[in-house]
Amino acid sequence: MRKLIISMALMLSVLFCCDAQDFSSILSNVERNNATLKALRSKAEADKLDARTGLTPDDPEVEIGYLWETKDSQGSNRFDLGVSQTFDFPTVYYWRKKISDGQCTVAEIEYAIGRKQILAQARQQCVELVYGNAICEILLECMDNSKKVFEGMERRYRSGDIGVVALNEARLSLMSATRAYERAEMERRSTLDALTLLNGGVKVNIECSDFAPVLVPASFESWFASASATNSEIELSSKGVEIAESSIKLAQSEWLPKFSIGYTSESIAGSSLQGISGGLSIPLWSGKGRVKAARARRQASADILEAERTRYMSEMKARYDKLVSLSEMCEEHRALLADSDVADLLIRSLHDGEINFEQYSMSMQLWYSSRMELLESYRDCHLLLVELEDFAR
Repeated sequence: MRKLIISMALMLSVLFCCDAQDFSSILSNVERNNATLKALRSKAEADKLDARTGLTPDDPEVEIGYLWETKDSQGSNRFDLGVSQTFDFPTVYYWRKKISDGQCTVAEIEYAIGRKQILAQARQQCVELVYGNAICEILLECMDNSKKVFEGMERRYRSGDIGVVALNEARLSLMSATRAYERAEMERRSTLDALTLLNGGVKVNIECSDFAPVLVPASFESWFASASATNSEIELSSKGVEIAESSIKLAQSEWLPKFSIGYTSESIAGSSLQGISGGLSIPLWSGKGRVKAARARRQASADILEAERTRYMSEMKARYDKLVSLSEMCEEHRALLADSDVADLLIRSLHDGEINFEQYSMSMQLWYSSRMELLESYRDCHLLLVELEDFAR
């Protein structure tokens, strides 16, 4: 019994204790090969180019006039030429540039959000693949044990120790174990295909079947304060508030007059007049309501930011609490499995006639289902960790 407990503990240490997993090489490949990320990068560059347009003064204007005398064909004709350039008040250009810089930053943040979503999907598929590998290993072991039991039952049947009913039960058990393994292998390949798709069609593989230890942040409040400071969605909303503030300043600056300066010439009867011209445009009507609208947009952006902070805090708190509960349950489940029986003991007991096939089948099913439930809990823990770590990016 002592040897049995020691062997059981060693097997559990191999199954559940593992080194920290590093998916960084796979994620680097996904970032390099993913077609969606390439499209998002192109869109970000296009958005930045678009944001930098409209920062220069208005186009210059050229006016040409040719007037002729209609009553006297010998009269003098007149030729007019005017070239002018209009300028906004200097502060208008400053705030336009400020808004343009903010929009370029928004384009980069939007790309960062798309990037982290793609990489989070890849990490989730990596976790699912590790889980699939582990499940396939367990079900392969179950299938091998079922095959050993069936072969032993065949020998006992030929020697007359058991009847055909017990032999058929062993055959059905082997068939069920084989199909369970085949279904798990199909699921594993499907997960691998999904990861390959995220990698731009370039095949990848993960051989690991052990989950890394679950490290839960000690305090949700301190973690959330740190994570929200680096969260891309919150940063995007904060930048929206900044742009709205700059839009107010721009709307106020546009109330200031526009200036125009130019060159004018007039030629008639062999003589000409030329000089400079200037003008002033006072926006009495065109800017009406713009400042008020900009302030309303600023308030809306601030409300959205606050609503997002509240929503994220609620969502992340729920995930954090679930992770804490799941990790505690994993440790309890693991401790319970340390006192459970093992497959070899059940097989020996069955072959020695200490238990019948029904007892063996129920005990073995409970043993394997408990191990798979623990693996499922570890998988769920790591998927929650992916969500929490994704929020901090």
